[in-house]
Amino acid sequence: MSILKPRNRLVNFRLTEEEFVYLREACVAQGARSISDFARSAVLRQADRPTPSPVLDGPSTQSLSELQSMMFQLEARVGQLVEQVDAVTPARNKQLAEV
Repeated sequence: MSILKPRNRLVNFRLTEEEFVYLREACVAQGARSISDFARSAVLRQADRPTPSPVLDGPSTQSLSELQSMMFQLEARVGQLVEQVDAVTPARNKQLAEV
């Protein structure tokens, strides 16, 4: 893949160790190719400029976080329902056997 617009400008900023770990985890979660691509996309998005990265062109990070949260809640609720069904099923089978 050829680069149509070479990136020859450098922006540098410092992070604490905790910030760096958080940034790296966010990159992995979003499927970014690199921290550089992720940071570039995030900064350009904050500046209201279109981002060239296809990784972050989809739903916003907030929307993805909300979706992930809803999925965790759904998973927990399904687990609760399975437990309730399992608790009732042996008793129901016993009642049917007695009839």
